[in-house]
Amino acid sequence: MKRRDFLQGLAATTGAAALPVPVAATAATAATTTKVIPFHYGWACVYAQMNNGVSAADISRVFKIPMSDAHGLMDRMLMRGVIHPAGLDGRSHPTRAWQPWDKKQAMAAEQERRAANEADQQAAKAGNVVPFYYGWACVYARKNNGVSAADLARVFHISASDAEALMHQMMERGIIQPGCP
Repeated sequence: MKRRDFLQGLAATTGAAALPVPVAATAATAATTTKVIPFHYGWACVYAQMNNGVSAADISRVFKIPMSDAHGLMDRMLMRGVIHPAGLDGRSHPTRAWQPWDKKQAMAAEQERRAANEADQQAAKAGNVVPFYYGWACVYARKNNGVSAADLARVFHISASDAEALMHQMMERGIIQPGCP
């Protein structure tokens, strides 16, 4: 029995020594809450994702904040899944790499979508053209590099007069050029 107790104690001692110290430290500091400034948190997330590893000392040095606040930022990033727990080297690695979001592309797409909606609304106010047919007729004309009233009447199962009205609206808006087939 004494040998079994000795071996269990030896295994527990060597097992505890094999655990990385920073993981135990973050588990101990997780119970305490520190004030985290959202500005620092956002930039700390970007910093952690742009670099392949980050520690509280790095955050404290880069942002010139106290070490307790840096530990609070590390805890918050760990809780929210931005970084993995610290490894044997004491550095936490990001869960995913930083990917910039190009606001210019998103804003251009939004403006284009709004312009298309406004054009459909103006076309609906201008005449008796149904906006549904007008939108799909514009798509059809762009896709087929030109369109005729007979094509519109055949494809959308509408009358010839409605097809002519669609053609007139698309010419006014510059979707198609006059004289195109």
